[in-house]
Amino acid sequence: NKLEVGASIPGTIIKVLVNEGQEVKEGESLLVIEAMKMETNIVAATSGTVESVLIKEGQQVKTGELLMKLK
Repeated sequence: NKLEVGASIPGTIIKVLVNEGQEVKEGESLLVIEAMKMETNIVAATSGTVESVLIKEGQQVKTGELLMKLK
């Protein structure tokens, strides 16, 4: 059961808070996006393991862009 985590807003990745292979709980912050001087936490919709992190800090992302995958 895989879960893809996408960008809810366009902006810049300012912090990646998890690593590949890390266990996460539902509601846990995965990364922080900054858009228009506001920081938005992207949280895990479900508990699981971080399978892949597809972005890095400082990267610009678009709405809907795939950021990471959980399993």
